[in-house]
Amino acid sequence: MSVNVQITVQPPIPGVDSNGGCASTSNYVYSTITSFAFQGCYTQLIIECRAPSDVVSLETCFASCKTEGSAMIQPLINDDMFGCRCNAANTIEGIDNEQESGSGAVTCGGNAWFTYTHSADATASGLAKKALRERLVNLRNRNNGGLCPFRSKACQIPYSDTYECIDTTSEFESCGGCTFGEFQPAKNATMGTNCSALPGIVRGAVTCSNSRCEAFACRSGFKLVSGVCVAA
Repeated sequence: MSVNVQITVQPPIPGVDSNGGCASTSNYVYSTITSFAFQGCYTQLIIECRAPSDVVSLETCFASCKTEGSAMIQPLINDDMFGCRCNAANTIEGIDNEQESGSGAVTCGGNAWFTYTHSADATASGLAKKALRERLVNLRNRNNGGLCPFRSKACQIPYSDTYECIDTTSEFESCGGCTFGEFQPAKNATMGTNCSALPGIVRGAVTCSNSRCEAFACRSGFKLVSGVCVAA
């Protein structure tokens, strides 16, 4: 007996305030490997645009802004990307708007800017870089001196001089290899596939198994053939 399961992935939903509060039915996600601290949500900011316009993850934006004083991240509605900006200042400067005069703060949600700062000391003394270097050293000491634990690859983080350890046999955004290349490329290294970017797949209806993308639901106009969505 076969059972078809339809999974719906929700886009970012509004919070309950400008300080990152979530409804009781929602979940929080924390990053524990950054020196940046959350400061609130805004729609209008003074932005110096010192980073790529769009990134694939929050970690990528933090890495891009590690030598700056502040980072701003915007979940893009109907997209899997995030807007990313950096400022040299260690404070967030909002522009007045009608919702909260004098601050520019708004309820957190899709298309709002989630703002983060780290201290002037962290920026000036290079604590952000030091934390990343220490993380690299710890990873290098694992598995008899290898960069990553067994079954993981050291995948390059874009716009950064560091990497993250990924199990490319099961990670659907780097399935079968590192999407942006390996940190220390080996000969004949296999480039990974972002399974969610394959044509015809319903959002959230794909996984990575044994280094291979496997879809289980297709959009209209496509049909599922051996885990692949092909034009009908």
